[in-house]
Amino acid sequence: MTGPATLSLGRVRFLDDGTWRADPSGFPAVLMAVHDRYGELVDLVAWSPDKPSAWRLRFGDECPILGAAGLAQAAWHQEAASLYSTPERWLRSRCRAHGGDHHQAICILHWGVDLGPLFEGVSRVECDSPALRNRFRKALRAWEPKITAPRQNLLPEGDSRTVRDAV
Repeated sequence: MTGPATLSLGRVRFLDDGTWRADPSGFPAVLMAVHDRYGELVDLVAWSPDKPSAWRLRFGDECPILGAAGLAQAAWHQEAASLYSTPERWLRSRCRAHGGDHHQAICILHWGVDLGPLFEGVSRVECDSPALRNRFRKALRAWEPKITAPRQNLLPEGDSRTVRDAV
């Protein structure tokens, strides 16, 4: 587990571009720091305590993962990582595991990036639900290249047998 989570409460408004801004007339929200794999503060994630499954990043393009440093450690040591479906579940997992031995806790904040390189070297990803497992698999497959090969004639030129007859 990396350093402590930095939390605050505030009033925010979610914007159509997928980010949020502070707004005194907005809804109450939990605000949490997002750090890159080097531990640098790069963004803030916000969510309503009443609807933790909907969140927004303040800037949106700096770091797609909560727990990026832990994910990098899991990849480096070829260890397992625990993937949580919301920032709130990620935070709760860190509170439960404080001081104990556990997998690196991560949460994907931005699903529109190629996740494959981020998870390269991670030995196993344990998702907190079947729905998250399916979403994660789909996200990884979305970036896989389509693999094709030309059809080859396996018989010598002039051979009238079908491939099945020749085998």
